[in-house]
Amino acid sequence: NVNQEAILFNDTFYNNITFGVENATMEQVIEAAKTKPYGFTAFYPGPGLGGHCIPLDPYYLSWKAREYGFHTSMIEASMMVNDRMPEYCVERAERLLSDRSQKAICGANVLVLGVAYKQDIDDYRESPALRVIECLEKRGANVTYFDPWVSSYRFKGVERASIPELT
Repeated sequence: NVNQEAILFNDTFYNNITFGVENATMEQVIEAAKTKPYGFTAFYPGPGLGGHCIPLDPYYLSWKAREYGFHTSMIEASMMVNDRMPEYCVERAERLLSDRSQKAICGANVLVLGVAYKQDIDDYRESPALRVIECLEKRGANVTYFDPWVSSYRFKGVERASIPELT
């Protein structure tokens, strides 16, 4: 299905494209692209890809292409970037906290807003937020989360519960 391929292509590569922008913010580039009168859907980079298909399908596509002698280096490169996004987000948060507040991530209280892989659902399969939380905790942060759709989740044998409300 062409539509599914286009969605896969967009979701797989949008994090990569924004890394290559110089002298402009990612938001400026997306806002400019939104003025195109045809065929553009705005996708915004985030801490990675989640769900039951988009993070996994490129691996299958690459494996299947190799069976037929095709090389998928661009897909594989994008998979590496997307796989590393949770760690990159934590590193960036750590730098911002240090640069702007002169505080360390170790011992910081961090509230993660949302653990589902997209808004307004209760599905956290392959959610990058789970790895973000894991990375923050490995660096010594005290992490809590709030998600009105996901009251609790289990990741790598550890059960976590959302705080009941934002106050």
